[in-house]
Amino acid sequence: MSLWFGKKEPLFQGSGLLDEEGFHSILQSNPHIQKVVITRRYNINPSTNVRLIYLSKVPHPGHVDPSKLHILEQTIWRLLQDSQSDVILDAFEYLVIENGLDTALKFTGKLRDMAVLAGSNFYVTVSGALDERTIHMLRRILD
Repeated sequence: MSLWFGKKEPLFQGSGLLDEEGFHSILQSNPHIQKVVITRRYNINPSTNVRLIYLSKVPHPGHVDPSKLHILEQTIWRLLQDSQSDVILDAFEYLVIENGLDTALKFTGKLRDMAVLAGSNFYVTVSGALDERTIHMLRRILD
């Protein structure tokens, strides 16, 4: 499986769609770069350079409600101000379920812009659950 989900190289330096293998590769790469992972996975072992932001409708410390995108945005922006990071949106499908496709795509574009402005890398993990049209739109957003 390719790191860049059907492409041989990233769409531009520091951005791209990731499959499962690519996701784990980015997490394990360069231990000196902070990783900000927006996820629903609980099987990721946080380390000193991995900051996990869990999306959940259940109120709990360290969790962000996926329908409160403004809180998620503020949290990520604060983290990007601290240090250069690899930002990984690992919950795109969940954002689509909770907010609709258009809102999730717009929010993904905003996160990408924030990361680029902060000199950070931005990635989106995708699975077979997404159709080709949605994957194409994500590629365009990451261009």
